[in-house]
Amino acid sequence: VSVLSLPAASISGETICSGTTGTVTITGTAGAEVDYTINGGLAQQVTIGSTGTVDLTSAVLTSDAVYCLQSVSTISGTVTCTTPLTACATIDVLPLPTVSISGATTICEGTTATVTFTGTPGSSVNYTVDGALATPIVLDAITGIFTVTTPALSSNSIYCLVDVTSATTPSCVQSFTDCVTITVLPLPTATVSGTTTICQGDNATLLFAGTPGATVNYTLNGTLTPITLDSITGENTITVSTNTTVSLVSVQTNPIAPSPSCSQTISGTASVTV
Repeated sequence: VSVLSLPAASISGETICSGTTGTVTITGTAGAEVDYTINGGLAQQVTIGSTGTVDLTSAVLTSDAVYCLQSVSTISGTVTCTTPLTACATIDVLPLPTVSISGATTICEGTTATVTFTGTPGSSVNYTVDGALATPIVLDAITGIFTVTTPALSSNSIYCLVDVTSATTPSCVQSFTDCVTITVLPLPTATVSGTTTICQGDNATLLFAGTPGATVNYTLNGTLTPITLDSITGENTITVSTNTTVSLVSVQTNPIAPSPSCSQTISGTASVTV
């Protein structure tokens, strides 16, 4: 009487990223037939190869998949030897990392803005600034937030997401195309003109010109005085009849909220001599 050894088999899985396929490896008696299930479904069969292993490739997965062995059998002539099995292995599916970008705003020329990245904690984010790839950032390991302060800007600037890579093993990557635009308002300007000499009893006109709708602060013989430029022509005038010196101090815009008011210090003088 010949006694045949019972066949054996074991199973192992792996960890993958969502949206990809995984592999389960069955190791055991070469040539044996293995019955197994996927997520408790109907039994399926596979034959272990001559090397003692066989790989099973999953479908594209977005959640974990559990493979369980039921039995392994060998046939020798008319004799079938079967070993019942209960071992299981899981293909663990990691969710893809996420990231969002915020900070679209309007600022004044020469100032900075803040761009905020929010997503999967500990992930690495690639992004561009005005089309050029920037140095990658790593989101905070707890809050998942990272802020970037722009340089002082003189023109509009666009920050766009490229992709985000998780800190897991394996690392998972997801692409993004979201952008935010930082709109830069030019600083207002103003000039004063009309320096002249007049006769006693006559009048002279001094002209202020600059950014339409802006308020110009100036001194009139040392007294600080504001004047608002016309919203269309960008001009306004004052009439004087005595010795007068006008010196420009500053100019500021008068926007509708939420746009910021932009201002700058300016210089320039005009005088009337009687």
